[in-house]
Amino acid sequence: MNDNKIQIIKDDEIDLRALVQVLWNDRKRIIQITAVVTLIGVLYALLATPLYKSTITMYPSGKESGGQLSQLQGMASTFGFDMGGGDPSFHIPDIVKSRRLKTELIYHKWKTEKFDKPVNLIQYWEIDDTTGFSLSLNPINWIKALFASDEGSDYRTLKWEANALEIINDRISVKEGNSGLITVEILMEEP
Repeated sequence: MNDNKIQIIKDDEIDLRALVQVLWNDRKRIIQITAVVTLIGVLYALLATPLYKSTITMYPSGKESGGQLSQLQGMASTFGFDMGGGDPSFHIPDIVKSRRLKTELIYHKWKTEKFDKPVNLIQYWEIDDTTGFSLSLNPINWIKALFASDEGSDYRTLKWEANALEIINDRISVKEGNSGLITVEILMEEP
């Protein structure tokens, strides 16, 4: 080996003195890399939007006439699904993944901390341009507004809905275990 390089491994053993010497010689580079990674982590922690996770677990059984299953039927009927009064003939994960339910969630008026009056998720996520430049803190929305063409209002509404559906598809998940336990999770900016 060269005289400039320290031999860490000698006779299939690690020489700890040599290892410490290598680390000491490269201490500036190690400190710089650690500082950069720490800075990136701190910036991410300060700038990233915190998301809160809400989870519901249920074990539906067609034999029970009350309890969670009837509550789920009531919740599904609130969003326009006719559940009937008999045995359930639906698959809960399919309902949660359905476009119809997600669209109902998007256009539902939600009370939020961010706005004084109830708003739908398109307004909450500032996907539409009705919030204007002064209220929107997101620079990406400013750039989009600069290059926005004069499209019809129906096209814009469909585009806003598609963007909101994409966000909600990323944030809502449903898992069905082998035992039949169903877990539905959603991530949102507010608890």
